[in-house]
Amino acid sequence: QKRTMSTPTPKIPLILKSEARIQQDCVMWFRGKFSQRIRPHIGNKILHCPNENQQRLMSIGLLPGVPDLECYVGASNVPLYFEIKTVDEKLSRLSPAQNDFQKWCKLTNKCYFVVRSLDEFQKIILSL
Repeated sequence: QKRTMSTPTPKIPLILKSEARIQQDCVMWFRGKFSQRIRPHIGNKILHCPNENQQRLMSIGLLPGVPDLECYVGASNVPLYFEIKTVDEKLSRLSPAQNDFQKWCKLTNKCYFVVRSLDEFQKIILSL
C-alpha cells in the first residue's frame, strides 16, 4: 500500500486594505446602515478633517495629528475621535503628532480610538 504525504495548504497572502479604504467603509456604514436603520437620529454625524501635513494650511488652522474621523452619536455632543490604521501594526503606527493628540485626549477625557478595520469601528459605535 502506497503512503502519500499530505500537501501543506498554501498560505494565502493577506490583502491589506488601505487606511483610506477602511475609513471609507466606516463612513459609509455609519452614514448608511447605522444612521438610517440601526439607530436613526438627527444627531448622528461623522466628518473627516484633511490634515495630511499640508504646511500651507497650518496658518488657517490645520493641526497635524488630528484624527481621521470625528464622530457624534445621537444627542450626545461629545466627540469620538477615530484614527484609522491598517492591520499591519509594524508599518501603520501613530506619528509623533498623532501620539500627542492621543495624549491630549487622555488628559482632557476625550474619547480616542485607533481602529484597524470596519469591524472594530462598528463594535465601538454599537457599544455606545
